[in-house]
Amino acid sequence: MRVLLLAPAIADYCVEYANALANKAEVTLVAPNRTFKKHAEFFDKAVDLQLVDWPRHRSPRNLSFMYRLRRQIDDLHPDVVHILSEGVLWLNLVLPTAQKYGLVTTVHDVTYHVGDRASRQVPRWFADQLIRRSDRIIVHGSALRTAAESRYPEIRDRLSILPHIVLRRYRDISIIERMKRSNPEIVNVLFFGRIYRYKGLDVLIRSMAHVTKNFSNIRLIIAGEGDNFSSYRKEMVDPHFFEVRNRHIADNEAAQLFVDADIVVLPYVEASQSGVLAIANAFAKPVIVSNVGELGRVVVDGVSGLVVPPADERLLADAILKLATNPDVRARLGNAGQELADQTASPKSVAEKAIAIYTAVADMRRAGRGRDNTVKKRHSIVARLNTQG
Repeated sequence: MRVLLLAPAIADYCVEYANALANKAEVTLVAPNRTFKKHAEFFDKAVDLQLVDWPRHRSPRNLSFMYRLRRQIDDLHPDVVHILSEGVLWLNLVLPTAQKYGLVTTVHDVTYHVGDRASRQVPRWFADQLIRRSDRIIVHGSALRTAAESRYPEIRDRLSILPHIVLRRYRDISIIERMKRSNPEIVNVLFFGRIYRYKGLDVLIRSMAHVTKNFSNIRLIIAGEGDNFSSYRKEMVDPHFFEVRNRHIADNEAAQLFVDADIVVLPYVEASQSGVLAIANAFAKPVIVSNVGELGRVVVDGVSGLVVPPADERLLADAILKLATNPDVRARLGNAGQELADQTASPKSVAEKAIAIYTAVADMRRAGRGRDNTVKKRHSIVARLNTQG
């Protein structure tokens, strides 16, 4: 099977997904050079990686680029075209071509989250049209499927669940670089990723005031860019317990952060799914997550992590204390989280499920073309008979 992946964003996810799929199919991935170039070395050699000058959202050059992309699709003649992220302004212009081969779209967020300025650069209408015109729509879990069915009732029978693949790249970097813990004497709590209001960082910072009253050998590491950080600093009662890296985090630095982490916390007040959880699972790190979106379904409370209500700083503090003071519990939950993720979202498992989806779409398209050809033949015969008559 020949699969064309269009990857306008979310490089970490796309690298892992393309590599997994390349063991099951012929894979071509088209992606923007400006964001994927630094990730090129992590792609499997079996992936036909085509880095292109993909214009930014507001550039009028998108008109000519989408024309070239349509020709590129026709030249490849894939069995399936899979758009790996729904939030792109101009991709609707390739739909007439992509639909000839069977179109699959992955929807990471059914609705935009509070404060997510990057996603809101693209009006939701454009994503809505792409979703509605796809032959198959992939979401990462049952909660997202329910949300998609509510927002787009007409696509109910075209929805498929494909778990968010485990993100192993940072763990691989840590192994290649032979990384060791930099400070094993202190319990490191890690908040990682882009900082937006919906991620509940303010709740986590306030919870630390309760934690440090009972356990002082602890530090919260905040790593990522996003919101103006001044409002978060005001919440820090004692800055001694915080380490802030409010900037872009390079790959090697990210790998070291997860090596150093004892606990990974996702205190989100809204969520769909999370690449941070997928990284933590790869490192076998224990997680604390809010019961929102897919997080409270993917993490089994007390088995593969701890699940707390959103925006409850007291219960979040209790969960942090429980793990901070029990290294055996941390190890048990972290190992169980890794094992569960490997069972449900390993590269092999995700690739097999994806191929099943692609096969169904390709078969449907072929059947449709067969019916169209039959109709055309009938019309031709009728026309000849009428002429002869």
